[in-house]
Amino acid sequence: MKSRITIEVDFNNANEPVIQIMSRASDDIRDNLIKAFYQRLGGSSWCKIRFEEHYDDRSDPVQSFKRILITPIPDEKLREEGEVMLEQARVKEVYQKTYTN
Repeated sequence: MKSRITIEVDFNNANEPVIQIMSRASDDIRDNLIKAFYQRLGGSSWCKIRFEEHYDDRSDPVQSFKRILITPIPDEKLREEGEVMLEQARVKEVYQKTYTN
């Protein structure tokens, strides 16, 4: 596998965590999976991040996990996803005005 997916810290940007995907060509199936992800992006650079699962195993904390899915947003869905984000922003603003004053 020549490709890499890493989580790094951007020290120049207030220690912001950055997920980085470096795609390199090879016959390895994992490299081809990353290539397929890039191809699905098409001309867009937008992705959707969903917090799918959270499982706490109190009897064996090592088995606990959180699952986050990152999927490309196809061009034909950009407007729909943008409207969802704008609505989330409106809801958050109303919440903050209502409960933080």
